Amino acid sequence: MPRTRAGRAAEGEQPAPRRSATGRSPTALALLPWLVIGAAGIGVLAAFSPEAAFGTALVATVALLFFNSEYKTEVVVGLYWLSFCVYETVISSLSITGFFYPFYAAFIVGLVAIVIGPGLTVRRTLFWLLVGYLVVIAASFVGFLEPIDFNVVQRVLACLIAVIVYLQFRSRGGITVVTGSAVFTSLVLAVWVIVSAIQGGFAYRGDVNVNENVVAFYIGLGFVVAVCYGVQAFGATRRGGNAVLMLVVTGVLAYALLLLASRGMVIAAGIALVALIVRLVLQDPRKLLLVLALLAISAAGMLLPGGEGLMQRFTGERVESGGSRTPIWRAVYDAYRDGDVKELLLGNGFDSSQAVVSRGFGTLTSTHNAYLEVLYEFGLVGIGLFLALHVAAIVVSWRVRGALGLVMYSLVFFLLGANVTSTAPDGFLYWTALALALAIGTWGRTAPRVRGEPAPPDGQALA
Repeated sequence: MPRTRAGRAAEGEQPAPRRSATGRSPTALALLPWLVIGAAGIGVLAAFSPEAAFGTALVATVALLFFNSEYKTEVVVGLYWLSFCVYETVISSLSITGFFYPFYAAFIVGLVAIVIGPGLTVRRTLFWLLVGYLVVIAASFVGFLEPIDFNVVQRVLACLIAVIVYLQFRSRGGITVVTGSAVFTSLVLAVWVIVSAIQGGFAYRGDVNVNENVVAFYIGLGFVVAVCYGVQAFGATRRGGNAVLMLVVTGVLAYALLLLASRGMVIAAGIALVALIVRLVLQDPRKLLLVLALLAISAAGMLLPGGEGLMQRFTGERVESGGSRTPIWRAVYDAYRDGDVKELLLGNGFDSSQAVVSRGFGTLTSTHNAYLEVLYEFGLVGIGLFLALHVAAIVVSWRVRGALGLVMYSLVFFLLGANVTSTAPDGFLYWTALALALAIGTWGRTAPRVRGEPAPPDGQALA
């Protein structure tokens, strides 16, 4: 059974040494400008030679793995984040069989090394909610009569990756490696989108040859992280240069989101920013002005070439039907409501929502709403555990200090917002991002619940 840090201390083991109050080394801060320059360079190269850009990024990240050997398992997670996003977008035309198998093997090796070495560290509430949801998914295969094809396997693995990635984290410093990779990856994709838009004469939705909503989801994750780090950096007197740099990065990411004109992902980012504003109003109003400035900068991007595409989508004739999604939502909900007691509680089985959509809408199979998909397939029990996992993460994040607390909080709200218009949990990066948020809740410094009360130990479930 996974042990908490407090439990290991009670058994006479010493906790791993902490590097600093923020979990960062001075070297990491010094590398920030070079990482931004490198991301921009790879993004430009990607617009001309995707394969060369991907190879450059892969070599650079592997070099980083050996350079910063203290966080090897976390660097593998960061490399996986970068590779997955680039493979699904920039070099999506390539098909490399077994490309991600080395990553999965590295995850297993890392997991075994952690179990044999320091032992697993989890926050029990978050861990068991996640495991409970996976048990519901496993139970949904009871009576499953359809052939288990590649897509079914991929979707199951996507959910399992949450636990596997969550257990790769061993320190706060390792978390900053992955959050840095998230921003780096989003910046690479953003520069690729911007350069592609320029090459295409700012054609509609950035002129990229992949699903714009998927690209926007990947960029949106890094956008939320960048905003949180920028807000925190502006509050530190010795990090003025990094704060300005993060402000520029945030502007680039926002502009790429505008070019992609993904209504759903822009709404998700808006939900995350509104939630962040609420938290700052209640916890640190001094930083509220910066968030409002970031919103103004993001809105100003609509004045740049191609920025009007988002406004065109919001004023289009299909807005009132959610881009023709609401008829699908209604059909799925009606089908769920017509079920018996067992189906209402436990759902209709894994992947069953696709048949409902295809019966009413021909070649379409997606519900375009993760909540309805989970509700129909896994019932009230499934949707209850799914929501409880995210809400519990938000509750924990409220007490995590510093930039990591803001990242965890805003990231979960972005994921919840993305679920309204997409089935993002069907993909690997959704659960990787959620695992990152859960890891922050495990390793981040938490504030006491009441003034004068000592803070709870890292990795221990809150009562």
